[in-house]
Amino acid sequence: MAEACGIDKAPAGHMGRITSAAVTQVDDLGGVPFFTLSHPCVSIDLSTIHHRRGKDVSMRPSEKFPYSNADEYRAWWAENTDVPYGECWCGCGERTSLSKVRVARNGHLAGEPVMYVRWHGARVQRKPNGNGSPSWRGGRSCSHTGGYVRRHCPGHPFASNNNYVFEHRLAMEDHLDRYLWPWELVHHKNRDKTDNRIGNLELTNSSEHAKRHNPRKIDLKMAARLRGLGWNDVRIGKLLGVHSSTVLRGLRGYR
Repeated sequence: MAEACGIDKAPAGHMGRITSAAVTQVDDLGGVPFFTLSHPCVSIDLSTIHHRRGKDVSMRPSEKFPYSNADEYRAWWAENTDVPYGECWCGCGERTSLSKVRVARNGHLAGEPVMYVRWHGARVQRKPNGNGSPSWRGGRSCSHTGGYVRRHCPGHPFASNNNYVFEHRLAMEDHLDRYLWPWELVHHKNRDKTDNRIGNLELTNSSEHAKRHNPRKIDLKMAARLRGLGWNDVRIGKLLGVHSSTVLRGLRGYR
């Protein structure tokens, strides 16, 4: 079978050698021949075989890059852009480098200029943001923020990297007619993070905000009796499951 198909037999452990009788040259792409086997008993595509220097031996036309040689590439270039051949497509006027290898995913041909100077493709291929984005919803969002509402506010001194600011902070800033410092926090009185009416907001700091969300209630009567027996605040706190400072603040002024 191997002899009939033009493949010589080889010693055990070695691959067979394909003879020239079984190979037919189909096309010449940029000086690198593209071969395939032409025998009814053999169906082997050698287009995936690489050149010994690492260059691809074929460039198949695709829907995105419908060309396979230099002439078709130049015609496609002139049809799809007004930029002179060999200059960057971003419009900077710089000359692009010549591709050393064929890269099918980028449409590069060996020996021909690429379409962009390095890193310049992001200038025209970057997705639009803000009002130009197809996912624009008016600049108000509450996703990935723990339930808090954010608003798009470019130019705000404390805006995030994508120009968003929490809506409750904007409401408090509008009420106070000044910017809030990063250490100033805004508390929602009814615990509804989306209710940003000014009557539901309270300006506070980190420690006071923690007390409102994690109140520590202790039995002051029991703590006062234990202190009367000579117990210190640390011992009372361990018994009641709170910090000694909580006991101290709770018993301050208690009678």
